[in-house]
Amino acid sequence: MPAPVPTIDQLRTLVQLADSGSVSAAADALGIRQPTAVGRLNVFRGRDSLLRTINNAVSLTERGEAVLPAVRTLVRQYDRVLDFLGGRVKTPRTFRVAVGASTAESFVPQALVLLRDELPDCDVQVLVARGAERIMGTADGRFDLAVVSHDRLQIASLLGRRFGRKAPLEIVDLPPQPMAVIAKSGQQPAVGRTGPQTPATRRAATREGGMAGEGAASTGLEAVLAGQEVPTSMLANWEIIGLDSRSGVRQQLERRLADRAGPLRYGPQAAGWASVKAYVRQGLGVGVVPLWTLSPDDCRDLIVRRLSRQIVLRHALVHRRSDDEPVAAVKQAFLRAAEAHSRECRQRWERVV
Repeated sequence: MPAPVPTIDQLRTLVQLADSGSVSAAADALGIRQPTAVGRLNVFRGRDSLLRTINNAVSLTERGEAVLPAVRTLVRQYDRVLDFLGGRVKTPRTFRVAVGASTAESFVPQALVLLRDELPDCDVQVLVARGAERIMGTADGRFDLAVVSHDRLQIASLLGRRFGRKAPLEIVDLPPQPMAVIAKSGQQPAVGRTGPQTPATRRAATREGGMAGEGAASTGLEAVLAGQEVPTSMLANWEIIGLDSRSGVRQQLERRLADRAGPLRYGPQAAGWASVKAYVRQGLGVGVVPLWTLSPDDCRDLIVRRLSRQIVLRHALVHRRSDDEPVAAVKQAFLRAAEAHSRECRQRWERVV
């Protein structure tokens, strides 16, 4: 006898169980009684069960986790169709994109303009979330696509804990964003707090930056001529503002300077690039920020030098494997927007600094 076909209410309850973590919480979220929720979920038990019960706690099996993204999409689209038929929305298709706060200020607006023209019948929703939440939310179907600053190894590590080697996401690298070092004009920040420069450090600064090693490494950021790059080894002289332990830029710096005696010094963490600049203006340390965050006013008020090209801000698109046409269109729009933003950033650097 064939297995019963689940109803949309049963599928909705399965999704809510995955999101809420328990049957009682799922029932509360749906506004139904717990026995009703249990009855709806029973259809997912059997020979190829999507659910398991351990110590009276109900959760999804590996098979349930695998099918969850498709179920989530089906429920969301069903609700969208009902809204469309009821006149509550103008388009029956939604596409959910998760981004970070800084990304939302850079190339995301341009991508949305492209999508407005290319997918006029698709409602593209942009949601701001933390990095790990963006990755896992895309894997389990809460988002259709996400922009993240995690590298491929970090993404694989996050997915591996839940999905094993069968990572359900594709990763597309976006153009890297160049970085700058900024400091308060007229007051060199925290020079020498990590101790005097060694001959090896001075030689490294000369090798990377093409400058007189001792002067460049010990005087301050103003010693780096405009148009030249700050060598990564020079960052050991200062406290660096705004890079938390999970920052991809911070991890790049620490890998690059792993053979240097002693750790890099970090000042207060900042809530976004704008607050990094605010801290720097108070002389609390140097900031390492993407070039695109700088304006002509910043370059008049602060010392601004480009950081070595060895350190860049990297972003990637992650999405579930799909031949769906809107997925391809959204991906291409974000790629084109990121490439245009990268070109604009380079032009701004040449014009302003």
